[in-house]
Amino acid sequence: MSGGYFSDPGYKDAPNLHDVGNPIVEVTKVSFKQVAQEEVEVFIDQAGLPKTPTLKALVGLNEGFMTEEMVLFAGPGALARAEADKLRREVDPLAVNGTSGTGKWATSSPGSRVRPVVGLYSTLVPRESIPATLVMKDLSGQRQESKVTDD
Repeated sequence: MSGGYFSDPGYKDAPNLHDVGNPIVEVTKVSFKQVAQEEVEVFIDQAGLPKTPTLKALVGLNEGFMTEEMVLFAGPGALARAEADKLRREVDPLAVNGTSGTGKWATSSPGSRVRPVVGLYSTLVPRESIPATLVMKDLSGQRQESKVTDD
């Protein structure tokens, strides 16, 4: 396991997260073949599982708009009025018929109070519809680009 997204505390606990490492691969047989003057193919025998027919993609979708407001309370009883559960459930009606002692309404973000919401969704995409390119640079900074194939 590696990375923070593996764990979901309370749902999928992961022990020893303080000691998360990076994934490694142990290869029994590796061979190299010179295919051009400055091109080498690497062959790894029995490394990993076969490729899946799909790749996971994270897609951003427009989900509409949101706004954020704050209610400011003043006076000696401000903290008690701000902590009432009923108040949290009924914030919208406060704009027109708020409780005694309710102060100014304010936005927490500068400029427009309305902003777009982008939702993220995971989906599977056919592998052949996603082109892959490998880019390498040598010590002089020379860039070499090649397409990745399933061959």
